[in-house]
Amino acid sequence: MKSTTDLLNIIKNSKDEALKETIETIKEMSFSEYFDYLCRIKEVSRSDIIRQTNLSRTYAYQIFDGSKKAGRDKIIQIALALKGSLKETERLLKLSGHSPLYSKIRRDAVLIFAIEHQLTAIAANELLDDFQFECLE
Repeated sequence: MKSTTDLLNIIKNSKDEALKETIETIKEMSFSEYFDYLCRIKEVSRSDIIRQTNLSRTYAYQIFDGSKKAGRDKIIQIALALKGSLKETERLLKLSGHSPLYSKIRRDAVLIFAIEHQLTAIAANELLDDFQFECLE
């Protein structure tokens, strides 16, 4: 799989006929594929994620396999449990159909801090509460 930068350079420098070839090589990843990829590279099991997020086992597995669409806060809780970077969190949000975190929204700014400092979901909720924002649900 080519990196985003490599693909961008190929697309910028392509002629019309080469563009079609390039487009056909791009495989779009689903939420569940990306989630599984992150679990593999971070060596985290689905059970670990369930324990850290307090999601019900059945609901969590439905989110993980893509049969249920989770809310934005649940995706953020999953990203926190994965110890995901901000970029990884934003990709999980995008792939699940949610808006990215936006630093000019105060609650999102607190969540960005929590992600960057690899806080747990519980610690992130405590921080949100300290700033009188709604906790992750």
